[in-house]
Amino acid sequence: MAILIILCRLADPVDQYPSVFGNSRFFQEYPYALPNLVTGTCLFISFIFGFLFLEETHEFKKGKRDMGIRIRTCFRTLFFRKRSAGYNRLPPSSPLNERASSFSERDNELAPISPAGSLKPPKSAKTAQPRPPLRQIFRRQVLMNMFVWACLAVQNNTFGQLFPVFCSSDARSGGLGMRPGQIGTALSIAGIMAVLFQMTVFPWAYNRFGGPRCLRVSLGMYPFLYSVSFPFIP
Repeated sequence: MAILIILCRLADPVDQYPSVFGNSRFFQEYPYALPNLVTGTCLFISFIFGFLFLEETHEFKKGKRDMGIRIRTCFRTLFFRKRSAGYNRLPPSSPLNERASSFSERDNELAPISPAGSLKPPKSAKTAQPRPPLRQIFRRQVLMNMFVWACLAVQNNTFGQLFPVFCSSDARSGGLGMRPGQIGTALSIAGIMAVLFQMTVFPWAYNRFGGPRCLRVSLGMYPFLYSVSFPFIP
């Protein structure tokens, strides 16, 4: 929410900050370029960190080094090469080296041997399972969940696109005539109220009434709220 307020405060910088951007022809021609540049920069930084530092979490691909991890390792080797801490390799006649070799020989003796005389490879903890066919995935319950989620997504996206337009439109044309900073504050207040509701009321309602009943009540409130708010919109 705080980021939303900052981005809305950056919109139309020539009008909001004339002492800093008053002489900029670029921002006079493109008043919403600055928040888009800030958003694009944040997304690019997130992409770089995700590409270089996030590891694979898939069950059958864990432990495999992808291209991002390899590039990060190469950069670390080239630019952050650490100096040796002063350790040297032990000579073959060292008693510690002889003790280590005796331990490795003892482990080979205790390892299971196959009938062919070779050491048995360790068994993998997880075995790959075949993929289920599509007819087992798209069942009735899954299709109903997808349909309900699609309806919610259409409603949320429609409201998210029309509400800023309604707030920024001139009062003579039926809007509220709000400035970008005021719109960002309004959206941030709505987001804070939603977070507080999800942290306080929703857990109690979910544990008390269950998920399906909460979903039905929430969906039933949308037509009532829109019907109540429409008469007040000129």
